Amino acid sequence: MWLWQALPAPGDNREKTHISQDCEVMGYVISGRAELHVDGKAIDLRPGDSWVVPTGALHSYRILEPLTAIKTSHPPAGQIY
Repeated sequence: MWLWQALPAPGDNREKTHISQDCEVMGYVISGRAELHVDGKAIDLRPGDSWVVPTGALHSYRILEPLTAIKTSHPPAGQIY
């Protein structure tokens, strides 16, 4: 679990590179706004919203307002079993 803080890039309206991860990623927005792109959908994330990105799903984020969120992954990212 980690605290994620991000700022919008000035004039950033270009298409983002999508990534996939070998873990499920979940999050909760504390403040600010972001747009999550996953499975061909754009999802607006605002304070109080939570999200899940399934394992292997191509996704990207676009920060719309200074963002503070909590993110976690399952299994924990970087953990060796």
